[in-house]
Amino acid sequence: MTLDELHKMASEGQIIELNVLSHEGSIYLVEAVLESRQEILKKEPGDKRPWTFRSFEEARRTLVEIPLETIDLIHHNVYDEIGPAGQSNAPKAPPMRLTYPLHT
Repeated sequence: MTLDELHKMASEGQIIELNVLSHEGSIYLVEAVLESRQEILKKEPGDKRPWTFRSFEEARRTLVEIPLETIDLIHHNVYDEIGPAGQSNAPKAPPMRLTYPLHT
């Protein structure tokens, strides 16, 4: 999904939520949640790789024209991949989710 496609879908009320996914605190991706699927933001149509941002604020500035009220920052715990003491079957903590206004 490109920024233009995201804007169109948000204008039509198709976007349920808009998330910025934090990966290890240095890579941020934008995820749009629709009724039946989730889409990652890409710069150009046909791109295979997601559009990466260096910070939450950079992503939010890029999305400022999207007609939604809020955006969520979602940060997964990096230790969930290995679990406590290497136990992969250990219960995982829910991701940290912080809601921010999209427009400042």
